[in-house]
Amino acid sequence: MTSEAQLPRAVAADGAISHGAWRRLARKLDRVIGTLAEAIGAALVLAETAILFAGVVSRYVFNSPLLWTDELANFLFLWLAMLGAVVALRRDGHMRLTTFVASLSPERGQWLGTVGALVVIAFCSKSCGRPRNICRSSARPS
Repeated sequence: MTSEAQLPRAVAADGAISHGAWRRLARKLDRVIGTLAEAIGAALVLAETAILFAGVVSRYVFNSPLLWTDELANFLFLWLAMLGAVVALRRDGHMRLTTFVASLSPERGQWLGTVGALVVIAFCSKSCGRPRNICRSSARPS
């Protein structure tokens, strides 16, 4: 039989995972998601730049516009907005009214910051479902 001292500190004798282990797992997951969002966002910026450049060159140099470039650029821009929200949330870079928050006590300021983060998360969650619904409705015959 193994004693409780031999088990890792993160796992108790009853098999429950400690609060600290969950926190470390959440931080690792946050780092992975953040790195992935930044890398995909950077790739999308490069792709969008190349696509828009190709559209401009085809339209004004060859006088033969590529019709798909505008549509693809719009689609990529939507994804950039969503990934940008992830990056801004992780870096605490969303716009806010700091004058009001600075006039509050530190505890109330933290509480207001948490409420603000929850509002951003709710908005982004709501926004993520909308494109899916638009795609479903446009796929149905009228």
